[in-house]
Parts: sequence; structure tokens; C-alpha cells
Amino acid sequence: MQTKHIAIVIILLIIAIITLRLPEIPKEYHYQPEIEKETSKRKPELTIEQKKQRFLDKTLPAIKSAKDEFDGKYNYAYELSMLPSLDAAQKRDIEAYQHEYNAETLDELLIRMRTHPASIILAQAALESGWGTSRFYNEANNIFGIWSFDKNEPRIAAKESRGNKKIYIKRYESLEDSVKDYFLLIAKGPYRDFREARVHEFNAFKLIGNLQMYSELREEYVERLYYVLKKNRFYTYDTPESTPCPLSEVLTKKRSEPGLSDSEVAWSDG
Repeated sequence: MQTKHIAIVIILLIIAIITLRLPEIPKEYHYQPEIEKETSKRKPELTIEQKKQRFLDKTLPAIKSAKDEFDGKYNYAYELSMLPSLDAAQKRDIEAYQHEYNAETLDELLIRMRTHPASIILAQAALESGWGTSRFYNEANNIFGIWSFDKNEPRIAAKESRGNKKIYIKRYESLEDSVKDYFLLIAKGPYRDFREARVHEFNAFKLIGNLQMYSELREEYVERLYYVLKKNRFYTYDTPESTPCPLSEVLTKKRSEPGLSDSEVAWSDG
């Protein structure tokens, strides 16, 4: 009996020793495998070049698709303009185009319908959207910060106002729709010098000097376009490829039209 008691005491001593050697677990400690798993999957922040590439991957296809569509419409209108006469359906097509582009004559229509190098559109998109980081780009597919003046169309409010005037920005279904609206803005807005220049000029660098009217920054805006075009080699996307020229030659273009009206302005709110 005594031996049995001794054995029990020894067992209790062993348990006590083991318990004393175990590390103390803080009361507030909780093992959270979900957080650990989430942290392990957290992606590293993108570099500037990676952000630029992501912008290109999303935006360039939209620009090319919209440009192909508008070039197709222009080519069709141009072919009709070369015919000695038009049938009823062809006349309706031309009249519809004239209404869409606010053109009174066929010659004016062709000038308004013509597009321009993709590199210019891409450079403007990069500037206006902060390389795809702006709220308008991400929440409204609005690449160029184009205003909305119709309360019945999809739009979002800008964070800033002009005096007491609330500013709204158009919301598009896709980036491609944003580019299409941009083409119409260029066609109908106060950009006559640019429209007329692109009829016979295909070099992006020689064209951008005519875009001073696009921004209130005027000449500074053209200079920014120039460096975005050149530094990022956007001109390689043009067919034929645009050839860089000195900035001094670009800035010789002088604006010859009145300032932007409220219905034609492009707005960027970051």
C-alpha cells in the first residue's frame, strides 16, 4: 500500500515539473490562420513601369478598336464623296453623318470625321487619367475627364466645383465608349486648327502643336504631350510611325480660336 502511494506521488511530481516547463501563453493571444494566409498572399506594390504597362494593356486596345470603327465610317463617307451621284440610302447615310458631326457640307464632314494618330490619343489618355489612376477612369471609364451637362445621362460628380457650379463627369459603359465620345468631341469642339492639320499631316509630333485649345494650360499642355509621346515611345504605335522632331518646332503652332465653351470642355479631376 505504501508503495502505491509513493508511485502516485512520483507521477504527480512529474506532471508538476512538465507543467512548470511549458511556456506561458498570453491571455490575449489568438491564432488567426486567416490573417496569416491573407498576409502571405498580399501582392507587392507595382513599380512605375508596371503601372504604365497595366494602363497600356487596358487602354490601347480600346483606342485601337474605336479608331478602327471611326476610320471605317470615314472611309465609307469618303467613297461616297467620290461618286458622281448618290442613291436614296446613301444620301440618308451622309445626312445622318452630317447631323452627328454638326457638318453643313460634305467637305466639312470629311474633315470632322477624319481621325489622328493613336499615339496622340494615348498620350492624352495618360495625362488626363494619371496613367489610369484617376477616379473617373476607374469608376466611370472616363479616360479624358469629359464633362456631362445632361442630368439624364449616366455620370458622376466631380470632387471640385467651378465657383458655385457643380461639375459632373460622364460615365461610360466601357473605355472604348469613352474613346468614341472623345473622337466626337474633337470633331465638334473648338479644334478647327487640329482638324484641318490632320487632313494632310500624319506625324503626331507635328500635329500636337494644334491642340493648345484642348486644355486651359495651352502651350504647357502641348509640351507635356510632347514629352509623354517621346519618352514613352508612343509614336511607335502609329502607322506610318511618327518621327520625333524638336519641341521648338512643335510649339510654333499658334491657337487661332476662342476659348473653350462649357459644352466643349474636357475636365480632369484626378
